[in-house]
Amino acid sequence: MRDLVMLVPTLLDPRGRCNRKGLLIIATAMFGIQAGLAAAFWGLGWNLTGPGATMLKLLFCWLALSACSKRLHDLNLSAWNMAWALPVTVLWTLGTALAFVFSFGLESLTPKSPWYLVAMGSSMLPMLAATLWLHFAKGTPGANRFGPEPDGLGFSSTAPALSAQPA
Repeated sequence: MRDLVMLVPTLLDPRGRCNRKGLLIIATAMFGIQAGLAAAFWGLGWNLTGPGATMLKLLFCWLALSACSKRLHDLNLSAWNMAWALPVTVLWTLGTALAFVFSFGLESLTPKSPWYLVAMGSSMLPMLAATLWLHFAKGTPGANRFGPEPDGLGFSSTAPALSAQPA
């Protein structure tokens, strides 16, 4: 339980490193929490819009960016590399949408179209590839410019107590 309490500030801080184990922990936890919250909102009949929902979405967005930053740091890459991913993703999505519109018509991008799922899946390919790469790439052994090699739960950060935990 102490590890989980120590983990919260570490997850909010984009500095430090996160190995594959740490990223899997973050991804699994975020998926579980988001699924639980969505089920609770749905069960209570609450709308997933409004200021409260927006704050939750921003929190999860920050946690994802922080986790990706840490993972890139473990690969000895700057988190600023994510800035290059945004225009690439936007251009890929725009190109995919235009290809479907010119090939199958504007209706192919509507949810009732048989091409809709193919178009949406195709537009997500760069993010899927980046996610798989982050999960499977081996980190830099030993310390690098972003901190010591992660151990324990898979994190090294500005919180020395967490990185000193045994595996």
